[in-house]
Amino acid sequence: MIIYNTNLMIFLLLTLSAALKLDCKDQCDGDHYCYLGQCYSCSYFRKQWEAKIPDFGVLIGKGNGVPAYSCQNDTQHLHELEHFLQPNETGFNQTVFIGMKYRYFKPRYQCVHFARYYWIQKFGSAFPGIDTADEIFDLTYAIDYKNGKYRNLTKFYNGMSTSIRAGDLLIWNKSYPYYPYGHVAVVLDVQLGAEEPYITIGEENYDDIWDSNQYARKLKASTSNFGLVYVINEREITGLSPQEKCKDYNGSANDVIVGWVRLND
Repeated sequence: MIIYNTNLMIFLLLTLSAALKLDCKDQCDGDHYCYLGQCYSCSYFRKQWEAKIPDFGVLIGKGNGVPAYSCQNDTQHLHELEHFLQPNETGFNQTVFIGMKYRYFKPRYQCVHFARYYWIQKFGSAFPGIDTADEIFDLTYAIDYKNGKYRNLTKFYNGMSTSIRAGDLLIWNKSYPYYPYGHVAVVLDVQLGAEEPYITIGEENYDDIWDSNQYARKLKASTSNFGLVYVINEREITGLSPQEKCKDYNGSANDVIVGWVRLND
């Protein structure tokens, strides 16, 4: 009887893969991942991962200290439709409307909830009401709740600016069938000097589960010879297990990130 040493077999396979340069990561589509030179279906990993998504209202992470919550099964919590911050929570002399936490009345709207919540907590300001997330890109001002004055906004087109920083709002254009209302996320950190450049973001209503307690996702980024920054809606998974790419759906990289919006100092 031949007894196989599992660890030895894995080592030999890895060695063989490296020797033959079996690298299929660029050949596997969004529903498959590369392992030992072969493309494997994401189905099993994705089902396991989705089973871990928490129910509505569960804390899924804190982006630079600002909490984000799951929106799963939101239609069972319609009595909690709107979110307000009271004066004792903000230090302002008024009640502040944060946003809707549901997709029932305003599909995909709760991503706006986290973006507004972040700006209020970090900058004491919020952008005015909008119907869909992509409309944030065309706004020109925010309201400073400390003094009631307007603060100007600056927008940067993806791939046409050298400047992106923490606190900027990353805006997705309308995209069917997944994002008919667009999407918005908050830039938490920028690492363009890394071997594989990326930015980290915080968001609600994308996966309803974050990759880390401190951020929702790391997105791939690149810079041109002129320093222009381009951000892609695709996870940066360098150093992680190859199955991590299965957290993105097939074609997610094709979603259009139109640019980002900044609250002026």
